[in-house]
Amino acid sequence: MNVIDKPVTVLYRFYLKQQVRQLGHDGIFSSGWVKAAVACVALLMMVTLTAIATIFYSTAEASPKVLDILLAFSNLTLPIWVIVGFIVSKVLLVNSPDLMSVTASFPVTNKQRGIAVLYLEATIAGLVTVTFFVPSLAPLLFIYGLPALGRIFLAIVFPGLILFLLAHLVFNLTVALASRLRMIGLSHYVGMAIVIVLAYLSALKMPNHSIALSEAYYSSHPYWVWSNVLLKVYVEHGLAVAIGAFVIATATLLMLVRSTAPGCTSVAVKYVHLTLRPQRGLRRMTARRAILHTAVRNLVRARHTWFAVAASCAAFILLMDSQILPAALSLEVVSFMSLYLYSDLRRFRRMYQGFVKPWWEYLSLNLAMMLLTVPIGAIFLGIQALRGRYSEQNLFLVIGCLFSIPLLVTLGILLPTVKQNPLASLAAIGSLGVLLLATACALSIFSLTTVHMLGIGALLIATFVVVGIRTLHDSGKGMTVL
Repeated sequence: MNVIDKPVTVLYRFYLKQQVRQLGHDGIFSSGWVKAAVACVALLMMVTLTAIATIFYSTAEASPKVLDILLAFSNLTLPIWVIVGFIVSKVLLVNSPDLMSVTASFPVTNKQRGIAVLYLEATIAGLVTVTFFVPSLAPLLFIYGLPALGRIFLAIVFPGLILFLLAHLVFNLTVALASRLRMIGLSHYVGMAIVIVLAYLSALKMPNHSIALSEAYYSSHPYWVWSNVLLKVYVEHGLAVAIGAFVIATATLLMLVRSTAPGCTSVAVKYVHLTLRPQRGLRRMTARRAILHTAVRNLVRARHTWFAVAASCAAFILLMDSQILPAALSLEVVSFMSLYLYSDLRRFRRMYQGFVKPWWEYLSLNLAMMLLTVPIGAIFLGIQALRGRYSEQNLFLVIGCLFSIPLLVTLGILLPTVKQNPLASLAAIGSLGVLLLATACALSIFSLTTVHMLGIGALLIATFVVVGIRTLHDSGKGMTVL
């Protein structure tokens, strides 16, 4: 199978351009000054983080030995960030079935459509991974010069690409096996679960690898992690052999991934086959109750809701016995669905726009998400209490996940994910991350008490609430059904 397929390339470029243009047409990004402001703030944050890392690295001796240990520790975390990028790309695209329906009349096969989506996923995963690694790797070029560039590629860039293709190959093979076992409806979820388990097993060994790397640094004996094999080949056999091994491995994995890629149907399937009992007295229901009722039913039947709940529960189970992240933080995966709720209900707004105030509409969106998130958070806390691992930190994390719902609902209004645009979701997450990081950096300058920090957090949430309600009010004046 040819690695470069013209129909697939054209389809990939169409998907990417269509999503980028849609992102710039809807929401606040339709304004040029907003794009410029967000870009400037993001660039300022990247420069600030890079400067901080440069100052930190400058305190150590600038020697090849120090460069090797820094790249070794960066490579140690590489599998986790690659899997995070892979999962983010899968979650965003599983929430965008309308993206497939755009090409329903195109003269392409489902196989070619699936490969084009693979390239789009690689683009999203690459953006996520690069965002995390640029602030920590760019200072190495400033301190060690261009000779460090080759080692960065051999220790980070090339292994990252190979790991991403390996994750996709495992996912494709798992989906194929699950389909053979007549688990067609659950095949993609099983594939994601297997990849998450592999990432968890890799993360469990990180503390031991960190200790071994530190001991190797002081004893001057090299210690190689499995993800750093290309740098080992370079040290033992030279640059030509290392690049040749990378090219052969990448070409082989790419052909295997393309040949095993599951086809993507052009039919948009946004809801699960779930029969709900009709609401009694629907004709006598007030418009206020109807909005909340519709939002709750939309959440219950949406495919991405079930996917988020399953991913959240799986992450909670895997994190309970590990020290990687607090297990209660997995509830944020469910809260993330707040981004899609407004866009899912935009088609219904004409029916109640003249009868309901914007503040109640905004409140209904938040209440619907709370009705889904609060029980799951209570279950997580109850499980930890039964295991004797309940702590105030877990309670505060669950409360923090609940308080993130108004922020995400407002972002979903400002950056509507029309046709479940994955780039709009990524832009919303990035904008929120930049805002919170900039706020944290600004507040770190002052020695504020806990009460002051809580007050600033409440002010930030109140600002988002006001902006969300105001945007709903303004959007109702010239509203169109999409």
